[in-house]
Amino acid sequence: MKRTLFLLLLAMTALLAGASLAGARDSAPWLGAPARQGSVLHGEDRGGPVRAFLLQEAQAGHLDRERLPAYERALRAIPFREAMLPCLGEKQPDGLRRTLESLVRQERTFVGPFVCYSEIHNYEQVLIRHVDLRPVIGRIQGHALREGADGWKVFNNYEKLLPRKPRGWYHEVRVRTEGLRGPGPQRLVYGEGGEVYYTPDHYKTFHLLEVRIR
Repeated sequence: MKRTLFLLLLAMTALLAGASLAGARDSAPWLGAPARQGSVLHGEDRGGPVRAFLLQEAQAGHLDRERLPAYERALRAIPFREAMLPCLGEKQPDGLRRTLESLVRQERTFVGPFVCYSEIHNYEQVLIRHVDLRPVIGRIQGHALREGADGWKVFNNYEKLLPRKPRGWYHEVRVRTEGLRGPGPQRLVYGEGGEVYYTPDHYKTFHLLEVRIR
């Protein structure tokens, strides 16, 4: 009986020690220690673009190194992660941290100054997309919108989801949805005060962007 208990204790001690070493290996690349093959996430080359981006932002003082493994895991779960990195790099540090924390919490929609990881609702269809809003914002700021091609028109706020303003205060613009024919459900709505809202589901929900139209 005593021998059996002793062997069980030995086995448990070995398991705990192994888990501790595995955790240390996983955190080693972020702490400056040499990275081992086991610490590289599946499908990501050592020193790949996601890790390089996060390390660069941490070295600039924009991100907490202790959060980098969680941010990497969250970004690695997104199939279009490399398309997002340039846009994420243009965020102010506070916006960058908020965006990454949203990903860690597995929030499916977040909007920053230029980039949106969005859950787009098109009738019964749900699409997960990386949406770069910069081209549309550029056309708004450059007064280059066309009513037919861009769907530019007065937005009347019939749903009463935006702050109430006089008629003609808001205008809307279509945002193209990759993979869909026709106008799709995405829109930008901007007001005379420079405020810009994004809706991924044809006016059911709105997200205020961290950018102003001048």
